[in-house]
Amino acid sequence: MADLVADEPEAEPGPASTSTALAPGTVRALDILFATEATDEQAHLARVAEQPAEYVAGRGLLAAAHAKGISTHALAAATDLSPQLLSLLDTKTMTGAAVPPALVARLGGALGLPPTQVKGLLRRAEAPALPAEGLRELLTTHPSLRDEQRARWRRALGG
Repeated sequence: MADLVADEPEAEPGPASTSTALAPGTVRALDILFATEATDEQAHLARVAEQPAEYVAGRGLLAAAHAKGISTHALAAATDLSPQLLSLLDTKTMTGAAVPPALVARLGGALGLPPTQVKGLLRRAEAPALPAEGLRELLTTHPSLRDEQRARWRRALGG
């Protein structure tokens, strides 16, 4: 084990270690650890270096928020919506001519995105449709919103 962390120059990898995807010290450590366990069938398998995970859960609102380090609760607070309503909006696509400008402005401000990108996040082709009238109703009547939130949305939507 001591030779795995020694400050000496790295030795050449063994015959089973032909991939350059791993650092030489890692290859040598794997050779030492698995040399006696490797079968002929395993010897020809290439080793693959671990890659940092890329979390791209989708192209919706919550994926955009999470990619910017904004939690669902923080986005809800910044937009005067509830986490439940945001989750619902994330799973639907908006149909109709117009997404309410007040919703676009609040989401855009919280996410730091221009209106066209916010509208794109709300109009995803792969999601089930939610008509514009249904969106207005959700924003003003959804049970997860507090009374004062519903009232603010009614005023913002001109109703």
